[in-house]
Amino acid sequence: MAKYSVYTEQEDNIIVNTIKKYPNNLAYAFEEAGQLINRSVRAVNQRYYTVLKKSYDIIGTGSSNGVCINIKNTPRTTESVVVESAIILFNKMTKAEKIQFISKVF
Repeated sequence: MAKYSVYTEQEDNIIVNTIKKYPNNLAYAFEEAGQLINRSVRAVNQRYYTVLKKSYDIIGTGSSNGVCINIKNTPRTTESVVVESAIILFNKMTKAEKIQFISKVF
């Protein structure tokens, strides 16, 4: 049976920050993070998709095909990304922040 080593908070932060730095090229981000924490690209990939992705909102960048949210860089329409991102951010706001936001928007 394979023995798995536990990821430290510092390693997780390096993975997340590297992905935030290269949101439109996950393969490169996984490779870069792997080198920084001395783990394989496959290990970093698995850590991101099985653990970290659920905890962090990492928004991708745009291209001629649309805007990408890091779901293996699946193109989405710009409108759907803006709506999804707004909902995520709104849900993280405090009640006071939500009231202030709504008063400014509407």
